[in-house]
Amino acid sequence: MVNPAEKIHESTATAFAGRRRAVMHLLSEFVRARAERDAANVRLNRFAETIQLLLAGLPEQERGECTRKFEEIRSGVQNRGGEVFGNVIALFRRDQRPEWTVPEIQAALDRGGTPPDPKALSNTLLYLAKTGRLRRIARGQYVVTDVGAGIEMEGIEQGLSRATEHDV
Repeated sequence: MVNPAEKIHESTATAFAGRRRAVMHLLSEFVRARAERDAANVRLNRFAETIQLLLAGLPEQERGECTRKFEEIRSGVQNRGGEVFGNVIALFRRDQRPEWTVPEIQAALDRGGTPPDPKALSNTLLYLAKTGRLRRIARGQYVVTDVGAGIEMEGIEQGLSRATEHDV
């Protein structure tokens, strides 16, 4: 007759062995995925270098449009928010200071021509905050954490931020 304590010990040992196999399998998959990622990064860098060489040989008008498209694809930040979104991203690329207030953003965009629609600007800042590219530190005040434009601030906590239309 089997002792019930021994039966429990055997089932526990079997469960642990199964978990260990699962962990070992996932670790090997993790290593494989990292190697694939690293190889893909090498390929992306080669493509980027080649594209930049080819862009340099294009006429100015075509180069500007192709460069914009290349930066959009490369950064992973697509101009999904219209003109204001694109202008805010371009502003953060140009002026890489880490901290901005809404009036500073509005003033900088006003210098570029047409003043931005306040609701479109609010939506853009809300989207960038929700995706972790901006961090709201006070009402109407943001820190750029990453806008996909090569701007990644060290030591800034990643996280979601809450913004309202009253911030603009």
